[in-house]
Amino acid sequence: MASVVSLSKLFATGRLGFLHLGFLHPELSLADAALALGPPTSWSRRTDPLHGEVWAWHYGELELVFGAESPWPFYFLAVQGLPDVVDAAGCLIVRNALGPAMVIELDGIDGRLRPSDALSLVLRRGDPARIFYWPLGRDDTLDASLLTVAAGDVAVCFEVWDDEIGGNASLAALNDAELWRRLGKAASVQRLLFGARAADPVAAGVAPSHLNPSHLNPSHLNPRRLDPSLLDPSLLDPSLLDPSLLDPSPRDDAATSAPASARVRPAVARVPVAEFLATGRLGPVHAGLDRSRIASLLGAPDGWIGKPAGDAALPLYWAYGKLEFSFDVRPPHAIDFFQIEFAHLLSGDCEILAGGRIVLELHGLDGRSRPSDVLRVMRDRVMQDGAGAFSVFYSRPTTTGSFVLNLSSGTVTLVFDSEFPEGTLPELTTLADPAYLRRCDAFAQLDSIYVHAARPTQVPSGETRKVAAVEYLAAMFGEP
Repeated sequence: MASVVSLSKLFATGRLGFLHLGFLHPELSLADAALALGPPTSWSRRTDPLHGEVWAWHYGELELVFGAESPWPFYFLAVQGLPDVVDAAGCLIVRNALGPAMVIELDGIDGRLRPSDALSLVLRRGDPARIFYWPLGRDDTLDASLLTVAAGDVAVCFEVWDDEIGGNASLAALNDAELWRRLGKAASVQRLLFGARAADPVAAGVAPSHLNPSHLNPSHLNPRRLDPSLLDPSLLDPSLLDPSLLDPSPRDDAATSAPASARVRPAVARVPVAEFLATGRLGPVHAGLDRSRIASLLGAPDGWIGKPAGDAALPLYWAYGKLEFSFDVRPPHAIDFFQIEFAHLLSGDCEILAGGRIVLELHGLDGRSRPSDVLRVMRDRVMQDGAGAFSVFYSRPTTTGSFVLNLSSGTVTLVFDSEFPEGTLPELTTLADPAYLRRCDAFAQLDSIYVHAARPTQVPSGETRKVAAVEYLAAMFGEP
């Protein structure tokens, strides 16, 4: 199960998909974290700037940080390693040890974030702002000073090289507003913290452990606390400050089909499921490509099935997790079809395919969706732009109770199959088609989604019947 979450909404609501700050509490165990996000890609014991010795569980750019000693209290979650430049549709792919697990929409928040922007973001929670500045007290060091902009249980940490803005002696003489202006020119965002409690150093103003007292003047053992009320309001970004600009929905499922910036994850494509079913396109991937183009777009496959045939030097069936490709035996080995296999396992907000290069946004559909659920979604799509009209191909039950039910638009086919419960066959043979289709809809299970090259899609062999989607949906509400 993968989720699509919003960094902007995290500042406003404290929710990172199924992780939220009410869930992340001091009693959160390592087992709870593993259950929520899956096993981490790695973990480390290190000295944290704000908490001393900690255990850090790594999920790419996302970290969960716990105390280093039993009972390993939870401290905070952190998002770090923001790219230097990202467009509004940029995203990070969070990975656990088993593969991609979460998509974090950056909402334009990147490494260019300034302290004034951070103040606008943390104020979204409605709590009073706190600004702490720990100067090193000397200029002859390669270490950076620390600037923390916080409100409530969220904070943004910056590194500051004081010698770039006049040195510590000069900075100490500045008033808060002037110092804030100077810091804004030299601060580099380090990480975003969520879940810090009132007793934490980030909230209480305790000197970070990385600021060695031997490096500090006695007056710098505690931070300088800047008064936010003295700061120039013109430096705040209204678009970041105004919570009314946010979608009030508690769900973090805003969709976009625009590709992410190449500075985040190369070739990340965001594809709403209705767009995929209507067009047969998964971002840059479509059935008109050949094998070499797929390799250039998605890299080497996770594996392949079968042996080389004809003039092909490599097998003709490639697999990228659930996304599989079948290529023609003749050069240039055009796509015969591609499919999402094991579609009954689709769940959550999205399915992250091809190692994070494609994000299929499910928008309420998943592996448990019935044929009628899919057709309702596609009916709305057809009403919008006329694309994605489906027909239903179905079979009457065999002597074993199995049946086939496919939805097809000509090039895109959703394959459902299942079996009726034992003992129901005598009744099923007497049902008229509308009532029979209602039974099929109740027991059909999504198996796979195929996209063929632009030619008529083969329908199931044997005795099949065809009905238009509108007739199928009408049958769902007919008389028994």
